[in-house]
Amino acid sequence: MTRPGALREGCSVLFTPIGRLKTKIIFYLGAFLALFQLFAPVYLTELLDIQFRAVHVAFGLSIALLYFPFLKKKDETSPDDGISLFDVMLVIVLIAANLNAFIKAMDIYMGTSGATLLDRSLGVALMLLVLESARRTVGVAIPIMVVVLIGYIFTGDAFPGMWKLRGINFEYVIDSLYYSPLGIFGSVTGMSATFISMFIIFGSLLSATGGGKTFIDIALAITGRFTGGPAKAAVVSSALFGSISGSSVANVMVTGNYTIPLMKRLGYRPEFAAAVEAIASSGGGITPPIMSITAFMMAEFLNISYFHIIGYALLPCLLYYT
Repeated sequence: MTRPGALREGCSVLFTPIGRLKTKIIFYLGAFLALFQLFAPVYLTELLDIQFRAVHVAFGLSIALLYFPFLKKKDETSPDDGISLFDVMLVIVLIAANLNAFIKAMDIYMGTSGATLLDRSLGVALMLLVLESARRTVGVAIPIMVVVLIGYIFTGDAFPGMWKLRGINFEYVIDSLYYSPLGIFGSVTGMSATFISMFIIFGSLLSATGGGKTFIDIALAITGRFTGGPAKAAVVSSALFGSISGSSVANVMVTGNYTIPLMKRLGYRPEFAAAVEAIASSGGGITPPIMSITAFMMAEFLNISYFHIIGYALLPCLLYYT
């Protein structure tokens, strides 16, 4: 039975204080995306893979661009709507680029007419928006790495020896990234739009309905009578929640909300409490059955069953938490 207010408490974990209008927009975008991910594979079977992935990219990146502002304010708790005209324009361009791919999905697969100037312009825009979304959500490291690799594609013919690369023109790169089933709408996005999104929705629902607190209660029941029980409870609860989230960040947000204050109340130093929770939650990415995106990529690229990956991860997971 879901306890009263659990859903509201779960949502407060996932969303920082932002304006009401912004919250409503993000909520409805997220709700539509979640429902689309759940029901489209069953009731919209005529959709092509690129069309399904284009919807996934459009709504997912729209949420990222609206939720994470271009420039963070000093006072992030101020009660304002927080939607800038610049971000709205980015979302419009993002939707246009994905809508174009959605409409021309069959041509992208068949390669009958090739990309036009408009297609390539939207492709450049979508590539930049993907990099900007990554910068806002995970920092500058990944976007910088992508920019360096793309730069290497264009300048590889100037490198000596084994680093020398045959020159590739700009149109070919954009066509490969956008007007192709192998680029932005490729297999990695396909995994995100199918397996990973299902697990994220499941984990979010479990967390929002009080499932995270249940893991804490189980962990306390197991370890509470031992010396150092609260710290051990943090480890056990992080392992349990990691098995259904696969995300270290989500693990800290859900279990850390309970275990860190508990350890501090019982006399543990704040630094120690945070360190225990951070290290325990970091194992979520290797805790079966739901692991990080890396596990899905391994199964896809190595062409082996995901259940084999789960089996191989059991021993490292047990060693990590013991």
